[in-house]
Amino acid sequence: MQSYTVSGADLIQNLTIQPFNSNFEISTDGVNFSAGAILLTQSGGVVNPTTIYVKMVPTTIGTFTGSI
Repeated sequence: MQSYTVSGADLIQNLTIQPFNSNFEISTDGVNFSAGAILLTQSGGVVNPTTIYVKMVPTTIGTFTGSI
C-alpha cells in the first residue's frame, strides 16, 4: 500500500481521484477500499490536505512494474 496527500486551492470544481486501472483500489481511511472514484469536495475553492491510500489488487497472477 502507498499513500499520497492531495490538496487544492483556487478551484472552481471538486477533485475526483480515480484508480489507475482495475488492478488498484483507493481509500481515504486505509481500511475501506474501492475500485471507484473518490470525490473530494472543495469549499471556497479549497480542498484541504487529504491522504489517499492506494493498494494493488491484481486480477491475474504475474509480475507487475510501473508507477502510480
